[in-house]
Amino acid sequence: MKRALWVLAILLCASAPVWAGSVGLSAAYQDTDEAKDETGVTLEFAFDLSRRVDLQIRGTYLKELTTEFESRLGTHEVDIRYFPLDLGLAVHFIPDARVSPYVSGGLTHYSVSSDLEDIGLESGHIEAELGYYGGFGVDFTLVRHWALYFNALYRVGQARLTGEGLQGFSQRGLDLSGAGGNLGVKVSW
Repeated sequence: MKRALWVLAILLCASAPVWAGSVGLSAAYQDTDEAKDETGVTLEFAFDLSRRVDLQIRGTYLKELTTEFESRLGTHEVDIRYFPLDLGLAVHFIPDARVSPYVSGGLTHYSVSSDLEDIGLESGHIEAELGYYGGFGVDFTLVRHWALYFNALYRVGQARLTGEGLQGFSQRGLDLSGAGGNLGVKVSW
């Protein structure tokens, strides 16, 4: 499933000149239920499927999230590199207005990694499940083809930390669910 999402994202981006759409770059914020909140950057592509509906592809790079992990060796702080990739639809309520509100939703693939060996887990790894998101946003048109945008999202997802330490096997689930937002600029064609 992960591979299919990546292939679809690449094919859609490669066909971008054929479709009307936009590309945006924004500052990002994400607050997960278990880890400390972080900031980062988001790159977003939108392709017009109709006058009101866009197909959105959004990748967010966040600094490392930090959470606690208990193994048989004790309690450890673990840094998690976290990259959500969203694929979904946005429905614009007033598509041609200077201020255009919308709602969005879709699937989220979480690309996560961590150096669990640093805390004494010899064969540690982390894996994430496919999640989903929902949100709302507003585009503020500045001049033709340029707009500021804001969106707020809530992502739902899980990851699992596993590893074999010196004193046995350890496993812990991570709840990656939480609110986030983006504030940036987009250009349309």
